[in-house]
Amino acid sequence: MEFQKNKQLQGIDPEISAYIYQLSAEFQAFSTPDTKIEVVAKDPLELQNAEALSEELPPKDVLKDMYRIGILLSDNGTNIEAEALHQNIFEAIRLAKEKLLITLNEISDELISKNDRHKEIKEALDGSDNQH
Repeated sequence: MEFQKNKQLQGIDPEISAYIYQLSAEFQAFSTPDTKIEVVAKDPLELQNAEALSEELPPKDVLKDMYRIGILLSDNGTNIEAEALHQNIFEAIRLAKEKLLITLNEISDELISKNDRHKEIKEALDGSDNQH
């Protein structure tokens, strides 16, 4: 797993950098050795609407002092991203991480559920073949 930070996050406080690197452990179950994790600082004033964040946007004078952080996982041409907005950079990172983990867990649960269904159908079909 490889970490990348965009230019706005280069040269940041070592405490923030360490916090970002701690994310790798939490994404390990959803990654391969080729997975890249990118933590991106985005301009909060470029938000067009609140849909990306699932929340109401504050007024622009408040928004300009906030941190908008995106976390992107990419592997083999597939990308998944979550972002968050908060006055505190640590909280923005944490919120983005939590959103991404929720999405990854939902995807994982769906895949496991589909695999279980296919397995049950196969076992039922195999069982019905043995009864004839």
